[in-house]
Amino acid sequence: RAFKDGKTFRAALVHVPTGAGKSGIIALLTRLTPNVGNSLVLAPRVSLRDQLGRDIKSRFFECLTKCPKLEQIPKRVEVWDARPLKPAVDGLKDTVVVATIQSFHSWSTAAGSG
Repeated sequence: RAFKDGKTFRAALVHVPTGAGKSGIIALLTRLTPNVGNSLVLAPRVSLRDQLGRDIKSRFFECLTKCPKLEQIPKRVEVWDARPLKPAVDGLKDTVVVATIQSFHSWSTAAGSG
């Protein structure tokens, strides 16, 4: 609601109980919100990163009865591991990056030292 009301333009946190549809909310917001270019989705563990990557990329949309075809959904999805951040970020446009918190921490530490 804050984004819709123009009160924030930077970040969002999805915090709902287990099984309430976080992956679906994240998939819809990151891939179908036209005013948002790139998105970073952080997960606490590799297994959750991989699951979120699958859900955001296709699985969530395949479960919907009324949904555009996958190739018509804007924004590509990339699941990142601990690769160096700088070269990977340079070409990003309309991309959803799914990573672990640990990878993000290692990137921010590397960026601070370089």
